[in-house]
Amino acid sequence: MDRDSFMDIVYGELKDDPDNTRANNIINAADEYVKDSQDKWIPCSLLMPKERDAGVLRKFGFSKRSDYVYVTIEINGKRIVDRACTYDGNWAWSNRFGFPKHKIIAWQPYPEPYQGDLASV
Repeated sequence: MDRDSFMDIVYGELKDDPDNTRANNIINAADEYVKDSQDKWIPCSLLMPKERDAGVLRKFGFSKRSDYVYVTIEINGKRIVDRACTYDGNWAWSNRFGFPKHKIIAWQPYPEPYQGDLASV
């Protein structure tokens, strides 16, 4: 549901709100919730990405794999952001051979694709 549809529902449900104070409070709270729930890093110690059947990668010995996600990687005390996925619960990062002493410490799913009007971009 996009923001405009949500606003229409809220205003419709709160018809007895003559100056839209309550409706605006609800919409502002929902905006804050969405903003706060985006860009949240998940520590690997708490949760790893969900894995599914590895499909054609089974011929390489893998049974499960995750989608690609953004990861925070610690290398020599510095942190970078890149993308990686998991195979059978282990991280697969394309630059791991160049940085053997790395540690993936957190991850987050890719955001949803842009849904706005492409003509205005």
